[in-house]
Amino acid sequence: MKKSILFFVAFIAIATIAKAQGSVLATLNHNDTIQTFYGASAYQAALDAATHGDVITLSAGQFLAKNIEKAVSIHGAGMGVGENTDAATVIVNDFSINIPNEVTERLEIEGIYHNGNIEISSYKTLKNPTFMKCRFKNFCTCYYYSNNSDWHSRIVNGTFLHCYIKDLLRIARYSSVSLINCFVGKIDDREEYDRMNSNFDFLNCVLWDMNGSRAQNSTFNNCIIYSTRTDNALYSANNTANNCVIVHDSINVFQNIANTSNTLVNDVEEVFQNFKGTYADNVTYELTDAAKQKYKGTDGTEVGMYGGSFPFDPTTSNPRITRCVVAPKSTADGKLSIDIEVSN
Repeated sequence: MKKSILFFVAFIAIATIAKAQGSVLATLNHNDTIQTFYGASAYQAALDAATHGDVITLSAGQFLAKNIEKAVSIHGAGMGVGENTDAATVIVNDFSINIPNEVTERLEIEGIYHNGNIEISSYKTLKNPTFMKCRFKNFCTCYYYSNNSDWHSRIVNGTFLHCYIKDLLRIARYSSVSLINCFVGKIDDREEYDRMNSNFDFLNCVLWDMNGSRAQNSTFNNCIIYSTRTDNALYSANNTANNCVIVHDSINVFQNIANTSNTLVNDVEEVFQNFKGTYADNVTYELTDAAKQKYKGTDGTEVGMYGGSFPFDPTTSNPRITRCVVAPKSTADGKLSIDIEVSN
């Protein structure tokens, strides 16, 4: 309870001081001791000062990126997609994740917007990471150039929850990743990554233009697959797909998979309210009213990102300041009036 109270107070301090000073801020919570850093390099300074298991909290605004070499929890103010485009925490420039394999603490990242490349460094096995309510452009393990399977990186027991991955998700072989109520723009389908998509679990996701021949030993439940592909589009029989909707003018990409209940739809506007086939951060991927009633998942709720046990919601789990008004001057007895509204 003590840690929770301190974290909450720290978050209020971030928003209040940022409003007064017009600066972006980062706080570092280490063993109930809180440090505060200011400016575009505040996130870098917090990472430098952190140790495994610490919590870094970022205000809205832009921060310079830094390679992540410590298993910390990073909490931003929001990823700025869909209808929640204000108060985003933006990380600028590419960065790598380079946490030593022997570290037992977990990496957790929530509520950030990133428009560059994120890569897990070679020889690294990122264990049990969680990425929540984040907007990424490219999220990749390191390239796999040859038959030497020892040096490429991997993710083990990774989770993406309520994320947008705009362009590319590349997770090398021997990985295991669950994606829950996410949008994924593309899974890398180059030939040299032939088995890289093993052990994927997609639950209530919207997936765009995936090459099915590269998906191996993966599960697709209550998903929507939007595709315009005709080459190698079919998913192999060693995958499992249940209660999915395939949006394609002619090809059911799951036709090689036996004992499934999947539906082919040839008109994207029959399925989505505001997705017309072109990515944009403000697209919500909500279904039309008719599609919500017609296309049900295995649990009886609608397919796609707004169905299942965890309907998509970009709002972060940590408290957010929705209103902060600071009086221009103190009263005669030296008190300063601050009006704060907090929402979860």
